[in-house]
Amino acid sequence: MAYVIKTVSTKPSAEVWYSQSGGSAVTTLSNIVAWDKASPGYLDTTGHSITADMFENFIIFDTQINGDAWLAAKVTQPDWVIHTAYYSAHGIISVETIYP
Repeated sequence: MAYVIKTVSTKPSAEVWYSQSGGSAVTTLSNIVAWDKASPGYLDTTGHSITADMFENFIIFDTQINGDAWLAAKVTQPDWVIHTAYYSAHGIISVETIYP
């Protein structure tokens, strides 16, 4: 049975998403995608805009153990740290919901 981690991110309307911020964002996001895909038990990622200021993302793992390991590891993974710091500095709020 799949283990799904849903993240809904909401930004203030005056802010831009990290992916649109320029600089090294494209490289950082590419590194995040590669790291996610290399994570044990990774199955898929899908996401879409709900509104211009809200984005919904799903990352799917084969087991809870692998999904929980990914959640624990991403807080210290360098590219995820950069992404999270940008969100924090720009008032972007992310809420994770887990579907075991």
